[in-house]
Amino acid sequence: MIGKTISHYMILEELGRGGMGVVYRAVDLDLERAVAIKFLPQHLSRNEGARQRFIHEAKAASALNHSNIGVIHEIGRTDDGQTFIVMAYYEGETLRERIDRGGMSMEEALDIATQVASGLAKSHDKDIVHRDIKPSNIIITKDREAKIIDFGLAKLAGKTKLTKEGSTLGTAAYMSPEQARGEEVDHRSDIFSLGSILYEMLAGEPPFKGEHEAALLYCIVHEEQKHLGAVQPQLPGSLEDIVNRCLAKDPSDRFERTGELADHLRGLVRETAGSASGRPAKTGTKKGRVAVVAAAICITAVVVFLLSDYFRGRDLREMQPVAVDTKLADRWAHSIAVLPFRDLSPGKDQEHVCLGLTDAVNGILSSIHELKVISTT
Repeated sequence: MIGKTISHYMILEELGRGGMGVVYRAVDLDLERAVAIKFLPQHLSRNEGARQRFIHEAKAASALNHSNIGVIHEIGRTDDGQTFIVMAYYEGETLRERIDRGGMSMEEALDIATQVASGLAKSHDKDIVHRDIKPSNIIITKDREAKIIDFGLAKLAGKTKLTKEGSTLGTAAYMSPEQARGEEVDHRSDIFSLGSILYEMLAGEPPFKGEHEAALLYCIVHEEQKHLGAVQPQLPGSLEDIVNRCLAKDPSDRFERTGELADHLRGLVRETAGSASGRPAKTGTKKGRVAVVAAAICITAVVVFLLSDYFRGRDLREMQPVAVDTKLADRWAHSIAVLPFRDLSPGKDQEHVCLGLTDAVNGILSSIHELKVISTT
């Protein structure tokens, strides 16, 4: 296949292969751009009805226009009837490769999971279910953007056969219980799969294991995963709660909407920003970052001093310029919420400072006994 020209695409090298086909890097001779071409196995495109349903769903996915969903340029067919998909080529690695390298921090895992949840929320809002969310179907670009690929392929493949060889073990490891039972699935199946991926990124191992596919699927359907806190005790309990809700056996016990899951993940990212485990540094010189942080600390100290002096010994009802419900005033007396800071620097390269400031101000204000600090979430 290397060196051949299919339509107006010249095949340059093989990028990877699996049960769902072989992927090559190619060049679009007409537009002179790099692309990725996936050739589906013959058995996946023999059924014309299934092929048409896949094309319909792939077209719908390509119209989503979301930064965390891989772009589909074209769907074609070779002279011998083999279906191929032309996608945007992204420099980077699959999430499978990233997990296998190890050393993933909680912040990195949350960032990736949040991006994937955001992309899935967009597709689910359009009634498009991926059905095969797994690390090898997520690409992490060099700019640290997560791209979901292979929409609709699981539907084309149909029900997976159980094999002792584990030919589809990579897919089965992230199946939802209802999918493992061969039942019809909806967006909550994708939520379960994303929960399995998040668990693996945090724990370094998947939540369910089995020597062969039948044993693995049995675990998914009938057994509970090991508590995340037992594997990684330093993780916050709120994060384990999110993972456990994603991995609920009953779909009705999971997040009702994928957008709700994305919101919870974003809130957790804000809460954990600036933690001891660290957040990868953004661009900018070391001196510049130190100066910004020093200035931010000074400003924070002044604001906290003024707030603490202002709130001590005061009552909310005394501070109101208009009449208020006294019961409501009693409930919220001496309460404050710190909104996220925004990066207004010309280079937009101080987001890490903004995230850290919110957490720092919350922490300092919490030391004022007379003041109730409302959680960011």
